[in-house]
Amino acid sequence: MTVRITTAMSFNNGLTSLQQRQRELAEAQERLTTGKRVQRASDDPTAAARAERALVTLSRMQADLRALEASRNAMTLTESALGDAAELLQQARELMVAAGNASYSPGEREALATQLEGIRAQLLGVANRRDESGGYLFFPEWPGPGTPLVDGPPVAYAGTAGPQGERLTAGREALPLNVDGSAGWRIDASTGESALFAGFDAAIAALRQTAPVPEASTIAAAGIDSVDASLETLGNLRARVGELLNRADMIESRALDLELYAQSERSAAEDLDLVQAVSDFQTRQTSYDAALKTYNLVQRLSMFDYLNP
Repeated sequence: MTVRITTAMSFNNGLTSLQQRQRELAEAQERLTTGKRVQRASDDPTAAARAERALVTLSRMQADLRALEASRNAMTLTESALGDAAELLQQARELMVAAGNASYSPGEREALATQLEGIRAQLLGVANRRDESGGYLFFPEWPGPGTPLVDGPPVAYAGTAGPQGERLTAGREALPLNVDGSAGWRIDASTGESALFAGFDAAIAALRQTAPVPEASTIAAAGIDSVDASLETLGNLRARVGELLNRADMIESRALDLELYAQSERSAAEDLDLVQAVSDFQTRQTSYDAALKTYNLVQRLSMFDYLNP
């Protein structure tokens, strides 16, 4: 059987080869531009699946890190509030110790009472401090309106007394967005009254009592024991917050390690070997140039070239 290679066949073969080389060159150029060896799953199904798994892990780690940051911010605010409370309680204790001076005049005792009232007001503000989202650091179950702790006297929790619980972040690592402040602020589970502020009220009342005038030791004792107990309960709460912050640091370290691993896995699966890619591009460019020259030669072939020399 005789096979005839016509001018049209040569032309079509040349055109097909040129188009193929052009596509290969465009693909090589695209890889160089994006820096990715795997542009679509069909390029390398195994590598694409590996990159997809890494991407899922990376997305999960980033979500965990965002939740962790929210918890850390809340705990940092809480730790700061507890530090402010401890400083105020120390100031109050010094004033109550000073109230034990038997030589103080009624005017000096009144000045001490006024200072204690100022500290008491600041402490109430700390107890009702809000977080960045507008919620309360120590009373997560408070529905509002108004503040959780209401000044009376006595200062008392305006909601249902009892443990408040903790709001937690969503995700695999449930992290707190607040702490239960009922124990730290010494809220009575039955009455809702705060023993911390009751101690202040007792000391202030003793300092202002004029008839009969209580002994100085009685005035001092009215508040010092309560302040010491409050320093202990708030100190325990502060230690709890410190543990949560340490836990957040450890979780962050693990999450960052996993994030780095996922990034490395994704890169290994789909990133380009630049040296190899440049070489491949040059090879395909040479191949395309050769195909283009061949096509130009075939395009000029015609019987008329021989009939009309």
